[in-house]
Amino acid sequence: MRILIVSFFFPPYNAIGSVRVGKTAKYLIAQGHEIRVVGAKDCPFPSTLELEIPESDVKYVQWVNVGLEVDFTKKSAASAAFNMKPGMVRSFLRVMARFYRNIANIPDGQIGWIPGAVKAGSATVEEWRPDLIFASAMPISSLLVGEKLSAKFNIPWVAELRDLWTDNHYNSYPWWRMPIEKRMEKRVLNSCSGMVTVSKPLADTLAKKYPAPVQVILNGYDEDDIAEGVVPTKGLPLRITYTGNLYQFRRDPSPLFEAISKDKSLADNLMLDFYGTDFAVLRQLIEKFQIDKCVQPHSAVSHKESLEIQQTADVLLLLLYNHPLEKGVLTGKLFEYIGSGRPVLCIGGANSEAARLIQERGLGVATDDPAEIAQQLKKWIAMKQDQGAVPANPPEGKQGLSRKEQVSELSKFLVGILSKTS
Repeated sequence: MRILIVSFFFPPYNAIGSVRVGKTAKYLIAQGHEIRVVGAKDCPFPSTLELEIPESDVKYVQWVNVGLEVDFTKKSAASAAFNMKPGMVRSFLRVMARFYRNIANIPDGQIGWIPGAVKAGSATVEEWRPDLIFASAMPISSLLVGEKLSAKFNIPWVAELRDLWTDNHYNSYPWWRMPIEKRMEKRVLNSCSGMVTVSKPLADTLAKKYPAPVQVILNGYDEDDIAEGVVPTKGLPLRITYTGNLYQFRRDPSPLFEAISKDKSLADNLMLDFYGTDFAVLRQLIEKFQIDKCVQPHSAVSHKESLEIQQTADVLLLLLYNHPLEKGVLTGKLFEYIGSGRPVLCIGGANSEAARLIQERGLGVATDDPAEIAQQLKKWIAMKQDQGAVPANPPEGKQGLSRKEQVSELSKFLVGILSKTS
């Protein structure tokens, strides 16, 4: 089957969306499909992700950022122009910038990619007629490209929603924008022949709203990414590692920090390594809980380095947004952690699908209770002290969760969609 993949994020740009879609392309090719990709050029992420398909099969499209950046260093000039106090000018400009972005960025800040992507996609269709179009969001703009190409060339398309659209609890739309987004979502998703998402709760939400069949395809881990012979160091301290950002306290390690701050023996026998960019947020929490001696911030690293670092940890820290609608979130990071074989400490979203998966498969512990966290940390410290290491998770806990296995399920779904539309 010939499949045209439309995704703003694609390797080498190191975003979590790029990882999923890049692995999808890799394993669809491995299963005998022909693939072409339309992606975005000059994404605002490091170009450190390995491209695992032929570069000639990808068209990177230049895009226009229609967002507005307000330079507050010029507030004195603006103050004179408007005859307003500098603080008032700053507030006024912030309000105007937010209003502009909400008007111009519908459905999102990547809307300036759509014209070029449609043009590049049209050229690909004309020279290499695909059987199916597979558009992956976020950003939602990718879905609009898929819809337009499908309508223009009468080719069935499948919408992948790694996060939901209007039902996404991270949205912060003003009151007037949500009706516009809902109408757009209804038009776009009613035109697709199938939908893909990452968990059953998200699939249930989509199935209640739209007639097209929905398939759950988990993120998975890639066995090819697991380095041989990389293991944690022997003996104390217990090393707990987090890779990623804190998203302004939405991923909150406070229960863990509280547990450590209340027990000096914990602080003396463990080290927390954070790899990311939210150092200001992290330092606030370190100062609040007075645990600076056992928390080490590190700069963000490449995806490959991140995976190796995960393998060297004794325990991997997974932080989820503690929100009722976070229940259906199954992040790509979780599956990378699972692939490493190291136990996972999950904080936030104790009733989430991620917590359920961890507990049911014996992959670690999920709790928001500082007392329970402290008790578990003591168990791990004792293991490392007595045995030299915290044992790896049992291999059976990973069964069915690899990228290869998940993309195999995706392949079956896409073939089924094509057979129904032919």
